[in-house]
Amino acid sequence: MTDRALTWDSTIGGGATAATQPTRESRIAEIEAGLRLIHPDGGVIEIRALDVPSGGGQWRSTRSGYYDDYGRAASACHALDQMEAGGVYMTLNPVVPGLLARAANKVVSRPQHTTGNAEIVRRQWLFVDIDPHRPSGIAATDEEMETATTLAADVEDLLRPYGFGTPLSGLSGNGALLLYRIDLPNDEATTQLISRCYRGINNLLPGVDLDRPHSTIDLVVGNAARLVRVPHTTNRKGDPTEDRPHRRAMLNPPDPDYPVEVVPLDAIIAVAEHADDHERREPSRKKTQAAAKSRPNGKASSGIRLDVARYLDARGVEHTAKETGDGVMYRVQCPFDGAHGGNGESAVYQADSGLLTYECKHASCQDRTWPDYRDAIGKPEPTHYDGITRQSTAATSQEPEREPIKWDVMTCAELIARKIELRYLVEGVLVAGQPCIIAGSKKTLKTTILLDMALAIATGGYVLGRWRVPTPEMVGVMTGESGLYTVRETALRIADAAHIDATTVDRLVITDSVPRFGHPDHDDALRDLIESRQLRVLFVDPTYLAIDGSDAGNLFAMGAQLRGPSEICQAAGCTLVLVHHTRKNIADPYGQPELEHIAWAGFSEFARQWILLNRREAYQPGTGTHRLWMSVGGSAGHGSLHGLDIEEGVAPDRYWHVDVVPAGDIYETRTTARDRDKAEREQQRHEADRQLVCNVLAKHPDGMTTKDIRSHARLSTDRANMAIASLLDDDMILACDVHKSNRKTPYQGYRLAD
Repeated sequence: MTDRALTWDSTIGGGATAATQPTRESRIAEIEAGLRLIHPDGGVIEIRALDVPSGGGQWRSTRSGYYDDYGRAASACHALDQMEAGGVYMTLNPVVPGLLARAANKVVSRPQHTTGNAEIVRRQWLFVDIDPHRPSGIAATDEEMETATTLAADVEDLLRPYGFGTPLSGLSGNGALLLYRIDLPNDEATTQLISRCYRGINNLLPGVDLDRPHSTIDLVVGNAARLVRVPHTTNRKGDPTEDRPHRRAMLNPPDPDYPVEVVPLDAIIAVAEHADDHERREPSRKKTQAAAKSRPNGKASSGIRLDVARYLDARGVEHTAKETGDGVMYRVQCPFDGAHGGNGESAVYQADSGLLTYECKHASCQDRTWPDYRDAIGKPEPTHYDGITRQSTAATSQEPEREPIKWDVMTCAELIARKIELRYLVEGVLVAGQPCIIAGSKKTLKTTILLDMALAIATGGYVLGRWRVPTPEMVGVMTGESGLYTVRETALRIADAAHIDATTVDRLVITDSVPRFGHPDHDDALRDLIESRQLRVLFVDPTYLAIDGSDAGNLFAMGAQLRGPSEICQAAGCTLVLVHHTRKNIADPYGQPELEHIAWAGFSEFARQWILLNRREAYQPGTGTHRLWMSVGGSAGHGSLHGLDIEEGVAPDRYWHVDVVPAGDIYETRTTARDRDKAEREQQRHEADRQLVCNVLAKHPDGMTTKDIRSHARLSTDRANMAIASLLDDDMILACDVHKSNRKTPYQGYRLAD
C-alpha cells in the first residue's frame, strides 16, 4: 500500500533560522488558507480554543467565536495559538448562519453556548482520524507519527477501489487525518451511515501487531458538530520533550492534477456494508436495552442482580447515577486512562434486566468491555449482589424435614490410595464424567460434527474417521435448531461414510426437543430420560435454547444455570456435552480457536474439556467445502490442534468426507502461500509505481527532479527510487538537467526517453 509523503516539518520552529522564521502575517495567511480548504464555499464556522491560559497562567478556560470573515478568524486562531492554548479547533461542517449572533467575528471567554449536532447545515466532510497508540496526555514520537501516516496511506489505497477519490490529507499534530468530501443532509440516517462507514474501514484493514508501535482509526468522530484542529496551529499535549515535541497541525493543499471531488453515496454505502463483517466489541448498549425491553417485568429471571452503587462504593469509585428509561447509567472515571471520564464519556450501564456493559467513548478505550472494567477495579464480592430468590419462612416451615447435607471427606493419604481411573469415551478427545463444551462460530458444522461423534460413540467406531471409540455407549442427542429432516439426512450421510447401516443403530436416541435448564419439570424429565435410556453421553444442541440468556454477562447467574444439568448427569453417570457458539468480536476470524472465545459468562469456567471449532478460511457458497480448525483440550491433560478438510457436496448429492490435517502442515502451507502472495503483490506494486512515474514525467517533458517525481506520484522515497532505477535500466527514462528559476545551477533530474 502507498506510503504517502505527508508534511513532517511541523514541529515548533520547523528547523527555520532567524532569517527564514515565518512572520505573523505569513502565519495568519497559512491559517486562512487552511480554513478555506475545509470551507471552500464559505459560511459561518465556529472557532473554539481549549485550555487557554488565563489569569497569568493560574487557570485555563475555553474560548469560542463564530465567523463568516475568515481573515478575522485566522487572526483570532493565530492569537489563541500564541497564547499557548492546548488546541485551537474549528467546526468541520458549516453551522446555521444565525449562530453568528452568539459572538460575531470575535472570541468570547467561557461561552454559554457552543455548536450542537442539530445546528449544522449539512455534512460536507467524512473525517478519518488516525491516532498512534500511546499513553494519553502526551505528544507522539516520530516513530508513532510514521505509523499514523502509513495507515492513512493504506486507508486511501483501500478506499480508492470503492469509488473514493482523492481526500484532503494532513497531520493533526499527533496523528494523521483524511478528509473526504461528501454532500449529505444532517440527519440521523447520515450519522449512522458515517458511523458504519468507519466500522467498515476498520474491518477491511488488516490486523496489527499490538506489541509494536501502531495506529488506529477513531470510530467515534462522526457527529455532525465535530471539531478539527485548525491547520497551522499547535497541538499541545503534555510537556514537549526531545522525542515528543509539540507539532503544528498541517493540511496539504490538493494537487491540481488530483482534485478533491465529492464521494458518491453508493461508494460510502459499499464500505459501510462491511461494518458487521466481524464485531470488535462485546454486546452493545443498544442490544442490552433491546433485551431488557423484551422482558415485561424488566428483571433478571435468575433473580441475581449486582447492586452497582454498592459495588462501586465498596471499590471507592466516585459515581453519579442517571435513569435512562430502560436501565441506569453510572458515570464513572475511566480506570484505564485518568483523562477520560470528566465529561461523562465513561460509564457503566445496567439494563432493567440486570445485564451490565461498560463504555468509554475515547478511541484508545474502544475495545474495553464490562469484564475489563470489572477486573480493573476488582471483581464484585457475593455481598454486592442482591435479589436472590428465596422461599418465605412460612412456606419453608411447611416443607418436610430434610436430611442434613454430608460431604465425602477423605485424607490426602486416602485419596492417594483410592483407585481412580481415567476413562476415555473417545481416545484423546472426550473423557467420561467431565462436562464438555463444543463451541464454534457460524458455519463450523457444530451439529454435523456432534452427530458424527454420537454415531461413532454409539457404534464403537472412529470420530471423524480418526479418533477411536474404545467401547460403544448409549448416547442421547437433544437438538432443537436444525430440524428432524436435516438431522436424518445428515446422520444417513455420516453413517454411509463410516459404512454403518443406520437402521441397526439402537444405542443412539434423538429428539428435536431441548430442555430448559433450571425448570423443575424439565429437570425431572431430563433425569428420567437419562435413567430410562441408560444414557452415558448426552449432547444438548444448541445451549442458548436451553438457558435463560438475559444475564449472559453475569458469571454467578450463568454458573447457577449450568450447574443443575451437570449435577443431574454426574449423578446418573452420564457425560454432558453442550454445543454453544463463540463470540463474534474475535480479532482473527480465521485463526486458531481459543477457550476465551466462547460466548457468555460462565461457559469457559464450566467446561472441564472442550472441542473448539473455527473456520480457517471463508466459506464459498455452493461448494460444500469447509476448512476448519479443531482444538481439543481438557483438565485431564489431553490437548491437540488439527485442521479439518471437509467435503459434503451440495444438494441433492450430498455426502460426508473428512481429512484430519496436522496443524504444522497447515502453518507450513500458509507460510509458503503468504510468501508467494507477498512477492506477487510487491511485483504488482512495483509495476504500478513505474507507471505512475512515467505518467508524471509525460506531463513534464523537460524533466523533473527526484523530489518532484516523488511528490507528484505520491510515492515514498524507497519506492520512487526503485521505480526510477528500474526505468533507467530498461532505458525508458533518461537522466537530464532540470532548470528552476530559484537556482542558476541545474538540478539532476529525469525525463522520458524519446
